[in-house]
This record gives sequence, structure tokens and C-alpha cells, in this order.
Amino acid sequence: MKGGKVVKLLDAKYCDLWERNLPSDMLYQLAIYAISGVGNKTATIIYPAMSDVPTVQKISI
Repeated sequence: MKGGKVVKLLDAKYCDLWERNLPSDMLYQLAIYAISGVGNKTATIIYPAMSDVPTVQKISI
């Protein structure tokens, strides 16, 4: 939040998404967050990774 307004939606997951594909229900959830009009019209999943070299992945809807 900044100045009392939501600026970004973040969602923490507790599974290693490097080890398996992004489940469709998580993708659907992110899409709904992003188009909700809250914040800057983006949504982010934060999750742990066992990889030493994780990279940012981005999906545009």
C-alpha cells in the first residue's frame, strides 16, 4: 500500500513452481486479480524455489 491505496497484488504460494507447471487454477486466480482494477492492474505470485538460478517469468493477459 502507498498513501492508503493498494499498488500491487501479491500472492504467496508454498510450492515450487519450478518443479511443476503453473496449475490452471493459479493462472485463473492471477488473471482475476490483475483485471480486478485494484492496484496497478498486475498480480504476482511469490513462491520458493530449490533452483540456485531462478528467473522472473511473466504472462501478459
